[in-house]
Amino acid sequence: MPETLEAVAETLETLPEMLETLPETLEAVADRLWLLREGGRSQRDNLRVG
Repeated sequence: MPETLEAVAETLETLPEMLETLPETLEAVADRLWLLREGGRSQRDNLRVG
């Protein structure tokens, strides 16, 4: 149980930062899903391919 409480405390400490970056994260996910739906590749994929 102490390990669980410690994990919860650590999560709560990082929660404000996670919430702050959430809009950018969701936008990136939405962009990636749109690219996958359209059959395109992201710039990161293009860099991997060369």
